[in-house]
Amino acid sequence: MARIKVFTNHYYPENFRINELVEGMTDDDVDVICQIPNYPKGQFFDGYSLTKRRKDKVGHANVKRLAVIPRGNNSIMLILNYLSYIVSSFFYGVFTKDKADYVLVYITSPIFVAWSGLRFAERNKARSTLYLLDLWPDSLETMLGIKNQFIIKRLEAMCLRIYDRFDTIAVSSMGFIKALEDYGVDSNKIVYLPQHADKNDEKLRFDFKSEVLKIVFTGNIGEAQGLDVLVDAASALSKQNNESVLFEIVGDGRYRKTLEQKISDQGLSHYFKFKGQVDKKEIPSILSNNHFGFVSLADEEIFSKTLPAKVQSYMTYGIPILASANGEIPYILDKAKCGFASPAQDGLALANLITELQGLSVEKLEELSQNGYNYSVEHFNQDKLTKQLLQIMKEGK
Repeated sequence: MARIKVFTNHYYPENFRINELVEGMTDDDVDVICQIPNYPKGQFFDGYSLTKRRKDKVGHANVKRLAVIPRGNNSIMLILNYLSYIVSSFFYGVFTKDKADYVLVYITSPIFVAWSGLRFAERNKARSTLYLLDLWPDSLETMLGIKNQFIIKRLEAMCLRIYDRFDTIAVSSMGFIKALEDYGVDSNKIVYLPQHADKNDEKLRFDFKSEVLKIVFTGNIGEAQGLDVLVDAASALSKQNNESVLFEIVGDGRYRKTLEQKISDQGLSHYFKFKGQVDKKEIPSILSNNHFGFVSLADEEIFSKTLPAKVQSYMTYGIPILASANGEIPYILDKAKCGFASPAQDGLALANLITELQGLSVEKLEELSQNGYNYSVEHFNQDKLTKQLLQIMKEGK
């Protein structure tokens, strides 16, 4: 039985796909190193604290939760959360006496969390794999608006040193491959591994006959999601006297209050329904009452290279997809023939596309639904991708 050490920012009860990947590693002895759960609301979950449940058992995995400053509800607290976890995980990686044969670093942000996993792997002479879900330093440059080429080059060199130390890098989006190669990462260590879809035995049944076109967004409500485009689209629809559209927003996040305020200020509340955070088990019934699942990203080059796991989630349930995005998302939707996309952050283009979609027949919507489900079964199967990840970790590309 192989000993696997997983380093990750987030783990159960936080809702990230690393949870299911670890659940699928049933033939191995797995330890998970993560922070005390505090995402997305920015405070420790009930029952967890600096003194409670720091060591846990989740399924077959042993979980060690390292001390952090909760991410709070502002940028300063978020930075402190990042820094505190980088420090606590680094010291764990340097001083722990734990052992492992294989190390998986699964991170969203920031890339510097990888230091702890790398240090641990090197001390144990363990094979190391990075599962890259967020492209660095591009993400940092976009988030902070960094334009200075001197700083950018230094950040790229720093990230390249991290990438070079891993034995293998699995990337969740095809767009990441060329970007890493452009940084100077050896292409022989890069492998494409898309995020898996939720487990689902059959496609949902939808009621596509409603006269109101219902569009649902599920997930984190942050600036990167570019949800202002819905406000702009609703404004354009209002000017066109098109009232037969409803946007349902399911989830929570740092940008929610700002988004709600913009909607209210423009007198567009009748186009929107906010449901807040719900149990994952409720998602299928929510999706089944809508025509389209919505996905959007801000109009930045880094996001054009990204494929959010939301796309896989929508596909596995069979809901047709509507997107406001550039690059990878429109490419996948066209390949799967399961939805439509307008350019990122173009509210008028999205409104015009929505008006066109109101004319789709029930038969066409059913076709889109089936196409997405079929594509998910073939390309985003959870068990298949977990086995592929294990093979990458143990054998390389």
